[in-house]
Amino acid sequence: MTHPELIINGLTLAAGGALIVERATEFLKHIQKRFDREQAEQRLLQVELAELRQANLAAEQILAGEVPTPVDEPDDREQYAPVPVIDRARLSLNSARVRLFVRLAPLALGLIIAGVLDLHLLALMRGAEVLPMAQLWANGQIGQALLQWLDTLLSGVFIAGGSQPVHVLIRFLRARPLPAPVPEEDSEVSAANVGDVSTDSQPAPLRYQGGVKPLTLEQVHKRSGDPQQIVVHHTAMNANTSFATIVDEFLVNKGWLTGYHAVIMPDGQIHAFCRWDRRGNHARGHNDRTLGIAFHGNFHTDPADAYANHDGRYGPQQPSEAQLDAGARLIAAWIHLYPQMDGIDDVVAHRELSGASTVCPGNQFPLTQLRQGVGQWLKRWQQPQHQALLAALAQQPRIYCSEQRPAWLATEEMAHSEEVAHG
Repeated sequence: MTHPELIINGLTLAAGGALIVERATEFLKHIQKRFDREQAEQRLLQVELAELRQANLAAEQILAGEVPTPVDEPDDREQYAPVPVIDRARLSLNSARVRLFVRLAPLALGLIIAGVLDLHLLALMRGAEVLPMAQLWANGQIGQALLQWLDTLLSGVFIAGGSQPVHVLIRFLRARPLPAPVPEEDSEVSAANVGDVSTDSQPAPLRYQGGVKPLTLEQVHKRSGDPQQIVVHHTAMNANTSFATIVDEFLVNKGWLTGYHAVIMPDGQIHAFCRWDRRGNHARGHNDRTLGIAFHGNFHTDPADAYANHDGRYGPQQPSEAQLDAGARLIAAWIHLYPQMDGIDDVVAHRELSGASTVCPGNQFPLTQLRQGVGQWLKRWQQPQHQALLAALAQQPRIYCSEQRPAWLATEEMAHSEEVAHG
């Protein structure tokens, strides 16, 4: 069953497109009425001119003596002024063209909107998977590609009908409410246990379902390739506020679709925010091939900065040990997961990026200590029990945007297959 959030997003786009079609149709009908009025005025003018020419011709004949002068006879009946009668004129070619254009333009506009937005309303209602057309053609799935194309075509026809069909569908869905999606464990706090510092034989598992509202990024914020760098931030907010407050700052206050890829809380909990296979909003000009990790708090203490934490009003002036260890563990996991990354050199502070005009993550952030912790966790992740966790994580969706995988993962998968084969 399709997630209700995705259906609502699709219907919202369809309703917006239908509203555009309605406004365009009203404008075209206004143009058509004005054209018809001008045509009627021209026909009336032609009738009046014809009557005037006929009257002039009759007067000329009377003056020439060709027609006897009429003798006025008394008539007691009430007299009325003559009213011109206009016969129903046949539709001209230009009028026919205008009317045909007005009829077909909304349909064409609806098809264009559905094509640009890549809408597949039938697939949404049926819960069917929608794949990129290029991928379907490359895989030889011609039938599936044609069905998706037909779905977009029907979605365009649906939009061309205006807002009334959308309202009918919405009322239908309200009368038959959509079933709630099966809740994913810690779906809003996807990686709550990543910060566990346990190094025993049974380390805490890594859990990740795509962060906050992953379905909203299904067709947008796509990367050109998997990440090559990890950018370290601080949230510059009060460390006592919740993760939900951070999310609201980006999604509500800023009106963005996403933000950091992960946020490390002071107690060491890790919250996934943006999908890891999508571009975040954390470092302008560098979002495409980077992952953004933010340590919650304000670690800048320069009194000259109006938003600095020199007086402790935003909480601790440095991240906690649990916070640094959790961040180091996640960063090291990312380095192992993505083959484009080589090691600690790929971990940079936001202020170190080219073109960045920021002090983030603050002058009190212990970047050297964090990098040392990353180095320690890079070695821990190579231990069999930890590497098995990474292999399990790598199998989850919304991790990679390309087919490239690290070499160790292929070895891990082969070992797992042999274990299964030998029982």
